[in-house]
Amino acid sequence: AALAYFAGRGLAVEFKTPLGVLRLDRTAAADIAEQGGGDQCRLRFRRAGAQELNLAQQSTLRTGDAVYELAAYVGGQKLGGFDGALIAAVPYSGALPAGAWRLDESGKREAVQSSNANGVLRFTAGRFSFFAVGRGAWPPADANTPWYYVR
Repeated sequence: AALAYFAGRGLAVEFKTPLGVLRLDRTAAADIAEQGGGDQCRLRFRRAGAQELNLAQQSTLRTGDAVYELAAYVGGQKLGGFDGALIAAVPYSGALPAGAWRLDESGKREAVQSSNANGVLRFTAGRFSFFAVGRGAWPPADANTPWYYVR
């Protein structure tokens, strides 16, 4: 009901937690509220352990990566995606440059837009998933580009 209320007024929603800040832009808030259909929606934003990932996801972790879970449940059903953007801001004091990656079920590590300033790493999610935060940069370097095309 709260998401629907804010979305109906074209507002973004921000949650400040001990872990960090989670911000749903107005499009994401509206879409998640619509998917909820008036039922209770539960958002999950937490630090996850590597043992909670499947083997393919675990194999893509790098030393020093922190793993976060972003999820939403409506009536016991886990939501997959949403329109709009969800921005998470978490403390980061690790090696630089820093970045964030979505870990899909098959173990693919997909770079997501991120920035690091003043000890806070912000990353943008376009769907619910596990995310690794650690050493790396945004935008990611394309390892498949031959050297003679790089300018």
